[in-house]
Parts: sequence; C-alpha cells; structure tokens
Amino acid sequence: MRPIFIKNISDFPTGRLSPFRAVPVHLGAVVAQTRRSEPIECGNNVQIGIWECTPGRWPRQVTRAEFSVFTAGRCTFEATDGTVVEFSGGDAVFFPENTEGIWDVTETIRKAFVIFGPDEKHSAE
Repeated sequence: MRPIFIKNISDFPTGRLSPFRAVPVHLGAVVAQTRRSEPIECGNNVQIGIWECTPGRWPRQVTRAEFSVFTAGRCTFEATDGTVVEFSGGDAVFFPENTEGIWDVTETIRKAFVIFGPDEKHSAE
C-alpha cells in the first residue's frame, strides 16, 4: 500500500469543495452551511477529506468514529454528558463511535477528517 496524501489542508482550493448546503437539523435562527471535498476511500471502511462549516448550532450527525484536525475557525462541542470542548485552528479531536452532542460554530471552521466504519448517509461534520 502507499500513503494517501492531502496537500496543504489550510489552503485546499475552495473550488474543489462541494457547494454549501444547510445542516439537516439546526438549533436557533442561524442555519450553518457545510461543504466538503469528495471523500477519499482508503479501504477497510476508512474515508478522509476536508470539511468546512459556517456559524450555527446543530446536533452532531455522524455516528461513526472520527478523528479531525482543525486548521481554521472557532467552535465548541458540548457532549451529552455536559462536557464542553473549544476548538480552533491547530486543535485535534477523536470522537468515539456514537458520540452525541451539539456543535456551536462561532467562526467558519475548516478541518481534515478521518472517518472509520461502514458508510452512512450523513456527511462528515
């Protein structure tokens, strides 16, 4: 096997990202918009890609395990147990499978993601 490489995540061309679309379930008056690169299938039910989101609040939709590195923006994630984590460019996080909680994006975020497990209908967030 060979390595799978995404060059310069921070400056990944926006023209290679999908059009913005509203999050499927939102909380509050501001509706977050997301877009992402075409996910790269890495085998063994693993996908990688780039994801962006504008400000807004919504419940996490991904049920699979996910590792992400944030390259820009600011947001918080409040897990169902009440734990609140703040993220900004340079931070990384691992969500175990079935992690639930609320995203609150205050400044448009960009992240690189790795998702583990069989494909699901929702995109990476």
